[in-house]
Amino acid sequence: MLKRKNRESEAEPIYKAAIEKAQQDAPTLVLIADSMQAEQQWVESEPVLRRALAAGRDESGCAVSAGPVSDGDPQVQPKPSRC
Repeated sequence: MLKRKNRESEAEPIYKAAIEKAQQDAPTLVLIADSMQAEQQWVESEPVLRRALAAGRDESGCAVSAGPVSDGDPQVQPKPSRC
């Protein structure tokens, strides 16, 4: 949104503050990175996604999902983890 209003320079401190507040909340970090990618900040979003991935692992090192991912079909069930 700031990009469309030619106020891109204001976005960086807002993203940094949001990332700091999210700390280790993987779903929130993914949303922040998604927003960054919508602004074509590909390089800047990568560490945020890596942080989300690290935050989304349990003690065994297995990735923890926020829920099933589907194409909107309520019949789609997540596959069991092999982890």
